[in-house]
Parts: sequence; C-alpha cells; structure tokens
Amino acid sequence: MNRQRKTEIRVGATVLVGLAILLTAFSVFKDWDILSDSYSLRISFPTSAGLQSGDKVMLNGVEVGEVEYVRLEDDHVIVGAMISEGQQIDAESVPRIQMLELMGGKKIEIAQGNSGQYLEPGETLEGIVDPDIPGALQRVGDLEGKIVEITNSTNELLHNANNIIGDEQFVDQLKRTVVDMRALVSDVRGMIAENRSELHSIASSSDKLLKKTDSLLTEYEPHVKTTLESTDTLLVNTNDLVVELRATVQELRETNSVANALLFDEELNRRFDTLLTKVDSVFTLILIEEGVPIKVGF
Repeated sequence: MNRQRKTEIRVGATVLVGLAILLTAFSVFKDWDILSDSYSLRISFPTSAGLQSGDKVMLNGVEVGEVEYVRLEDDHVIVGAMISEGQQIDAESVPRIQMLELMGGKKIEIAQGNSGQYLEPGETLEGIVDPDIPGALQRVGDLEGKIVEITNSTNELLHNANNIIGDEQFVDQLKRTVVDMRALVSDVRGMIAENRSELHSIASSSDKLLKKTDSLLTEYEPHVKTTLESTDTLLVNTNDLVVELRATVQELRETNSVANALLFDEELNRRFDTLLTKVDSVFTLILIEEGVPIKVGF
C-alpha cells in the first residue's frame, strides 16, 4: 500500500514538473519560429522619441522585424533592428519613427528606396523622427506665440496708419503732392507733344552723325594705323639716338681727348673764357682807334 502510494506521488510530481517545464517553454518560445531567421541593421536617429525594444519594424506598411535595442552613442541614438531573412533593405531607404496607435506606442516605418543596392547585416541607415501628438502640440504652441506676435505687430501698424490717415495736415499735403505730380506729368506730356518734331529731328541728326562718324573711322582706320606705326618707329629711333648720345658723352668723359677737356674741364673752360674776354678787350680797343664802334662779344 505504501509502495503504491509512493508510486502515485512520484508520478504526480513528474507530471507537475513536466507541466511546469511545458508552461515555461511555451511562455519563452511562444513568438519563436523554428523555421525563421533574421539579421541585424543599425539605424541612427537624433532622438529615440520613446522607441523601445520589441517595437515593430515595418517596411512599406508590412511588419518585417522588431527593435532589438535602443542605446545612446555620442550625440545620436542607435537602434538595432532585427530584420526577417529574405527582406532586403535598399541603401537609400528612409526609416522613420512614427506613432503606432493614437493612444501611444512607437514603430519604425521604413520607406523602401530604389537604388538597387541593398544593405549588408550590421550596416547603418540614417533615420528621421516624425512629430507625434505632443510634438505637434508643441509646434502649435510655438506657432501660437508667433501668431500673437504677428497680430500685435499688425495692430501696431494699423494704429500708426490710422494716426497718419487721421492727420489732416498730412492728408492735405499728400493731396497737394498728388495734384502737383499730376500737373508735372501733364506739363511733361505737353512739352513732349509740342517738341515732338524737334525731338524727332534731333534723334535723326544724332543717328546721321553717328553713321558719319562710323564711316569716317572706317575710312581713316588704315591711315590712323599707319600714323601710329610711324610714330612708334620714330619713338624707337629717338630712343636709340638718346642711347647713342649717352654712350658718346660717357665715352668723352672717360677719354683724355681735347673735346673731353673742352666740355668737362672746368679749369680749362675758365681760362678759355678769360682768354676770350681779353681778346674781346683788345679787339674793342683796336676798333675804337679805327673809329669803328663795334663790340665783339663771346
């Protein structure tokens, strides 16, 4: 009897342990498919926007994976996305963090690109975050503040405009200005009408003058070119002559010739001048004695 009881207890305990193991395995592997496989991609976002591990990853509206992890790297949030095998993600795809439901929850919605180049496991995509309801409300609040500011500025502008319009002196001056402008325009039109023929004649004469000038320039262009070429040749020859004269003067300075002495020896020049003065005096005396009043000067 005791042996049978022990056997029943053992069988019951074994059944309970088996049920516990079965329940545990069912709770752990309820979402696991033995025939499926997946690979990981990295997606960079400026913020997590409330995204969590286990959130869905959609490709053009179809679920293709889930979020594996969300972590901060430098100033960006890196999300690891587990993608089902066979689902290729184009290199130009655009991932977005969006609201899953109106009441909450997040998902990654990937808009498939069309470059024809697909990402390898471990590669990174750049993603963006769509505004959710709190973000939209914040933007509406910011816009409301700007609307209030614009309204205040508009009211101030209208107030200033009303003050200007209500100023009788300003309105009177404005009316006078408009009247004067109309009179000026009327006078200008009258002057143009009265002198239309003269203006036409002046325009015609100017046109003829321009045509004649153009004709003269065309006619004398070869002569002008020849003159300029001759002038250029003359300048070149003059420059060559100046160079030769400078060389000659330098040569005279450097040699001990009579010409050098006459031109550059100051003592010889002074003696020669004294000699000429004395000769002039002698000739003067002789001419006076001869009765001829002539002055010979050097």
